[in-house]
Amino acid sequence: MVNRMTGPHDAAPVPARRRLCASALACGAALATTDARALMAGLAPDTPVRRLDENSTRSPWSGVGSISAHGGVYTGVLLHSRFVLTAGHVVPPTAPDDALFNLNLDGDLTHRLRVKRIVRHPSPRSLGNGIHSGDLALLELDEAAPEQARRYAIAHEAAPEGTELLLVGYGASGNADRGPTVAANAALRRVGANRIEGLMHATESPEPLIYLFRFDAPAAGAKQRSASLGNLRETGLAVGDSGSPAFIQTRAGVVVVGINSFVSQSSAPGHVPFGFGATSGGQFLAPHRAWIESVVPAGER
Repeated sequence: MVNRMTGPHDAAPVPARRRLCASALACGAALATTDARALMAGLAPDTPVRRLDENSTRSPWSGVGSISAHGGVYTGVLLHSRFVLTAGHVVPPTAPDDALFNLNLDGDLTHRLRVKRIVRHPSPRSLGNGIHSGDLALLELDEAAPEQARRYAIAHEAAPEGTELLLVGYGASGNADRGPTVAANAALRRVGANRIEGLMHATESPEPLIYLFRFDAPAAGAKQRSASLGNLRETGLAVGDSGSPAFIQTRAGVVVVGINSFVSQSSAPGHVPFGFGATSGGQFLAPHRAWIESVVPAGER
């Protein structure tokens, strides 16, 4: 079952390399570097509070902000002083009067910037199972973001399976064995990590368009093995994380490799929504780089 920020939809399993199942959901992910913390938390003693990032200009994620639109909270990332990248499905076709991009610089909601214009990806395409490539939108701000908010470069190519993703978002959180217990909040940014575990391609192109990652439980005993990055690092997406960036580490620093846009929900008995076993994913940006550069001015990136 696919959950979007706007509601659930049923979907068939997605054919990925490792047969991972994904359903389109408007949600997001978390981010981290060394002692990463995430959106969804692991098992106790980990908590949603431990996954919080400091609302400070010192944070490497100061340019990841929240989006307030049509009564919801979502996530976006600064590419330029006036342009924010997010998922296309979280915003209406035109900028509503109440659409804001919020930054938390040395405090909560210190900058609330009005959205002047929304530029949707011109040609999103269905890959089946409720998943769309090109589920992207650029928000032009009415005024420039402050210099203290970081801007981020986008990756020139997609990342292979096994690549570690650093995730950052403003979505709901909770322990993975219970599900979300804390709602999405425009002032609360959480970070975490995961690894790419599956790729989706268009039939006519070898270039991957979609990445998938699973929220894996940590090993419970010495003889048990797990793909988890560890109870305090591994994370998954939840409602409000739609539009959140997926970063990768490069020699030049972190770059945005993708925008998180969906989460799968299992119909198996006892499954915890957004908990262990949920598969999330998003859009690689490299296939859409030309479109992004056609909208975002070259200066001040």
